[in-house]
Amino acid sequence: MTEKFLFKEAKKILDKLNYATWFTHKTKYYPKTDIFGAFDMVYLYQDGTPAFVQITTMGHKTDREKKIAEIFKGRTYPAYSYVWAYDSKQKTFKVFKLQK
Repeated sequence: MTEKFLFKEAKKILDKLNYATWFTHKTKYYPKTDIFGAFDMVYLYQDGTPAFVQITTMGHKTDREKKIAEIFKGRTYPAYSYVWAYDSKQKTFKVFKLQK
C-alpha cells in the first residue's frame, strides 16, 4: 500500500460524509511533515469539531500508536484523535480512537 493510495481512500470516505479535510503535504524541503508531529490529516465534523488522524496499515498500527503516545507523553491528545489502519483483506479502514 502506498501512502498516496491510503490518503486517497481516506479522503473518499470523508468526502461521502461531507466532511472538510486537510492533509499534510510533502515539499522539496520537507519530505514529510505531520500535524503535531503525529498526524497525517485533520477533518472537521459537520459541527466544526476537529478530528486528527494518523493513516497507516494494519501491520503498522501498533507502531503508530506508540509513536503518538510518546509524542503526547504526559499531555492529552488534541480534540478527537484516531489511527485509521487500512485492512487490505477487507479493503477498508479500521478506526481506533486514541483519546480516553
